Amino acid sequence: LAQMGEVQSSILVASNTQSSNNEISLLSETISSTIPNLTDTTYSITKPSELVWISEKVAAGETFSGYTIEIKNDIDFNGAIWDSIGYNLNNYFAGTFNGNNYSVKNFVASGSVDSFTIINSPRHTVGFFGVCSNAVIKNVVFEGVTFNIKNESGYSNSYSSINGTSVYGGIVCGYAVNSEFQNITVRNSSVEVYTGSEAGYAYAGGIVGYANQCNFEYCGNENGTVK
Repeated sequence: LAQMGEVQSSILVASNTQSSNNEISLLSETISSTIPNLTDTTYSITKPSELVWISEKVAAGETFSGYTIEIKNDIDFNGAIWDSIGYNLNNYFAGTFNGNNYSVKNFVASGSVDSFTIINSPRHTVGFFGVCSNAVIKNVVFEGVTFNIKNESGYSNSYSSINGTSVYGGIVCGYAVNSEFQNITVRNSSVEVYTGSEAGYAYAGGIVGYANQCNFEYCGNENGTVK
């Protein structure tokens, strides 16, 4: 899937932060995505920039079916704005994500669907994963996450393979189909999903916003807010 290299992403940092490798810096600068180490069919994740690369690849059409994304240590985004992994049924995550009981924490994501963006963009899901299909997500803790998405337009999005006026938000995943969620804990996090009076439905969940033919085992949300 990949060769070693580095590209610029559009993930913005919400506040001034510092790190030893300068991956995350000042407001309005970007986190550079870096390609994680690949052994056989497993990508090893040790820093936020490697998760950014996963998000970028899924946005470009890679599903990671047959591959495992494995977290090797706690991942702290230090308040960065996160771009969900996957956003419709053409661009979704279909691999295995194994957190090894580490934490992925301190990131935010939001979306606003209006008469322009709903016509010109198919994105109306929010979560660490925007869309999962035939995926396995397991053994991970999400902490200090804030998500919100709204549709006040009432317009339909003919470009999206998901219901064009509805919006979906979940801490782990916004919209999931035929996927498994195992041993997941969400702590001190919030998700808010809103639609206007002429728009579609709002789906919000402390784990997953909308789930169709999915299995959940040992998943819980502690001190969370869902609206």
